[in-house]
Amino acid sequence: MTVFIYNKIQMIKTVIFDFDGTIANTLPVILNLFNLHAEEFGLKKLTKTEVESLRNIEVAEIIKKYGISIIKLPLIINKVVNELNYKIASVKLFPEIKEIILKLKQR
Repeated sequence: MTVFIYNKIQMIKTVIFDFDGTIANTLPVILNLFNLHAEEFGLKKLTKTEVESLRNIEVAEIIKKYGISIIKLPLIINKVVNELNYKIASVKLFPEIKEIILKLKQR
C-alpha cells in the first residue's frame, strides 16, 4: 500500500492552492471590511478575538448567534467580496508560503 501511495505522489504534476486563508492572510482585511459595513446592515462590529473563536462553529450557528438575517447575508457577502477584490493587492502572504511553494517545485 505504501508503494502505491508513493507512486501516486510521484505522478502529481500540478498543485492548486486556495488563496484565501491558505496562501494569503485575508482575515484582517475581511474583518476590516465587515466592520466597516456592520452598522449599515444592523450588525455588531467584531473583534479579531471574536472572529478567531468562530473558526470551528457551523455557519448556521454563527448566523443565529449574531442575528444575521438570511436575506441580508448575500448582500453582506457580496459587498465584502467586491471590496476585497479591490484590496487584494494589499493582502499579505503567509510568511512561510514562499518556502513551501519552492520546496514543492523542487519535487
